[in-house]
Amino acid sequence: SALSYLDKGLAIFDDNLDLLTLQIDILMMQKKNDLLKQKLETALEISPDSDVLHAVLANLYGKLNNMEKAEKEYLKAIELNSKNEYAQFNLGALYFNAGNEWNKKSNELPAKEVAKAKEYDAKSEDYFRKAIVYFEQYYQMKPDAAVKQRLRLLYNRLGETAKAEQYK
Repeated sequence: SALSYLDKGLAIFDDNLDLLTLQIDILMMQKKNDLLKQKLETALEISPDSDVLHAVLANLYGKLNNMEKAEKEYLKAIELNSKNEYAQFNLGALYFNAGNEWNKKSNELPAKEVAKAKEYDAKSEDYFRKAIVYFEQYYQMKPDAAVKQRLRLLYNRLGETAKAEQYK
């Protein structure tokens, strides 16, 4: 019923970001992703420079397995506010997970698929290097033990042991 009252308020005050934000919060709790996406896009029309809205939309795209759009929205959030810890961490995680997926695909290839394995390994390494950038930026803002461990793991995986030792 709260959503219906918010809808009535938005019918009168269609550009009221506070009402729209309340609606977004409720939709996130209810996991109504299609409607949530629509409301986030509407909120961004009203407030296109909101790094928080871009980060929330990016998170939703990630949940919907649309990694390209998630990446684009996280990058926009960071462009608007380089100190957005949530976007920095989640973009690092997005790249880290993508790197793991390419690594997994490479490991599942038959031994004779050497060229394809090299291609997959290169993609995996590229994503891991991208992840490092955002995890390091996050770690500078918020020294977190889990991120420190992940940075050490990434540098070791890439064969950069001297940098890995910095995160011991």
